[in-house]
Amino acid sequence: MAFQMEELSMMAYTGADGGHHMWFYANTEEDNATADGFFDDASHMIREYDLIYVASDGQLLQVTSETGAEEVTTAEIASVGA
Repeated sequence: MAFQMEELSMMAYTGADGGHHMWFYANTEEDNATADGFFDDASHMIREYDLIYVASDGQLLQVTSETGAEEVTTAEIASVGA
């Protein structure tokens, strides 16, 4: 399957430094959410340095693409669980 917008929700927001978000992605289909471009359909909401928690994998990703870029790239910064 592909990215599902309804599985992405904002958990937190800070107005500091231009505003950053913490996102939750359910990933019920257990897709490879770390693949570059996976979150492209949400590029209008996701900003550089935002964090995305991928529930199915226990991964915490940081957005590495510039704010406003059409392709969303991420880097894993933490992983929880087996």
